Amino acid sequence: RMTIDWLTLLALFLSASFNWALEIPKHNCSHFTYRQLPSGEWIGIFQAPKAGVLEFDWKVSFYSSVDRIRFLQHFPSKEENLANIRNGGRAQVFATLEESENKLPSLHILLLNNEVLCRN
Repeated sequence: RMTIDWLTLLALFLSASFNWALEIPKHNCSHFTYRQLPSGEWIGIFQAPKAGVLEFDWKVSFYSSVDRIRFLQHFPSKEENLANIRNGGRAQVFATLEESENKLPSLHILLLNNEVLCRN
């Protein structure tokens, strides 16, 4: 009985250990970054390549085994993003990402106003 309890605990520990080893995909995009929020949730942040752009048509595609990438939203908030743009900063948006099999989705393509910013 004692051996079974220890084996069960060992299996739970190993399972939890493997879940902590989240793989963050590499990419070659200077306009994109992964970030973990204090809540533990993962987001992908996209930044315009230059300031002064006032109209934004973002298109983003990821390689992912799950189709759970939420719509793009202003980053860090709508008010802060718009104030940043008015003050000469670059626009930023984010998408909430969900991991699958201990891996975050990989960025496939990022377009802004039909201009390809990144392709992996």
